Amino acid sequence: MPRFVVLTHDHPFLHWDLMLEHGDSLRTWRLKKPPDAEGSITAEALGNHRLAYLDYEGPVSGGRGTVERWDAGTYETLESTSNRLVVRFAGKKLVGVAPLRWWSARPCLSNLPAETLARLNGHWTFWRLPPEGPKHALKIPRLLTQLIAEGRWPATDAEAGEQNRTPLIPAERVRLLAPEETQIYLNAPPFLTVRESALHNPYCCDPHSDPAGIDFDLAICIGDFGIGSDSPILLDYRPNIENPRVIRLKWSAYGDANKWVPMAADFATFVTALGL
Repeated sequence: MPRFVVLTHDHPFLHWDLMLEHGDSLRTWRLKKPPDAEGSITAEALGNHRLAYLDYEGPVSGGRGTVERWDAGTYETLESTSNRLVVRFAGKKLVGVAPLRWWSARPCLSNLPAETLARLNGHWTFWRLPPEGPKHALKIPRLLTQLIAEGRWPATDAEAGEQNRTPLIPAERVRLLAPEETQIYLNAPPFLTVRESALHNPYCCDPHSDPAGIDFDLAICIGDFGIGSDSPILLDYRPNIENPRVIRLKWSAYGDANKWVPMAADFATFVTALGL
């Protein structure tokens, strides 16, 4: 398997160079924090480096500081496109699945070659997913399938998007389940587990999303509280694998102590409260 190394580098400022063996060179990103830091980490794509850095520690030529090995091991590529890379690391400190993604205010550029993206105005983000737990076949509640079939729950992204103009749920109904909220946005299928969602977006891995308060493999995203809410609504299968409860991310006054809280004892109670 290909090798990786993370080097602590003190020039031109303290950072961590993530280097992945790729053919006869090392794909390299400069991380602003160590890879085991909580949440997402801003990364800058650098030019490919020599393979010698897999085993090198010491001064860098040209007065460019000193590098010291932070971690090393092997990795497996799970997904690779020009603007996205998902790998599974097997190091001493860096273990498990971690995505790298290129972001820009101009998403139309994301299909350009990786070498071109590195020169454009945009940035990469690195984040780690929590360790995987036992595999479970989570069943979508039969009532949810029925609501979609009957047109009472969005069946497509286009139908879901209409909720931004015309909410499906009256504000007074929303307040029965979340007193501080006024709108609920219901997701259209396919419904993803938090782990599946976190492969594409680092939001649930960030500290303000209370990642320790959920099981990424036993929770499915079914909605939120509208644009800008950053408060997902989940089916939580931990208490009962056959009959999940509904929980939500409740924000604290300053956003520094957000917690997942119960919203309804089960999906049927959630649906009844919303008047669906």
